[in-house]
Amino acid sequence: MLDGAKITDESMVVQFADEIVELRMQENKPVRWPGAKTLVDAESKEDYPQDIWAEAERKWNQLTPDERDKKKQELDDLRKQAVDEFAAGLQGRAFEESFGPWDLLWAALAVVTAYKIGAGSYSTE
Repeated sequence: MLDGAKITDESMVVQFADEIVELRMQENKPVRWPGAKTLVDAESKEDYPQDIWAEAERKWNQLTPDERDKKKQELDDLRKQAVDEFAAGLQGRAFEESFGPWDLLWAALAVVTAYKIGAGSYSTE
C-alpha cells in the first residue's frame, strides 16, 4: 500500500491471516490455498483458505475499537517507514548511477590541475 492509502479492516484481517499462515508453516501444518494463490500474492478474503480467513476475522473482531485503531496506526507507520526507506535507497542509487568513467577522469584531471596551480608548478609562460 502506498503512502497515503487508507488502512481498512480488511487489510488488517489480511495481516492477521498472513500471521496465521506463517505460524502454520512453522508448525509444518498444511495450508490449502484456493486456486494458485500463495502467501506472497494473497491480498483479499477470496485469496485465503476459508478457515484461515475466519480465524483472522475472529481475532480482529475480538479487539476493542481502541486496539483496532492502534493496530492500524502501527501498520500505517510501518508502511510509511518502508516507503521512506525505499525512496532513500532509490535516491542514493540514482546519485551513484549518475557518474560514469568520464566523470571520474574529469574529476581527477581537475584535482591534478588544481594541485599544480596551487603548488606553483604550473606556468602559463
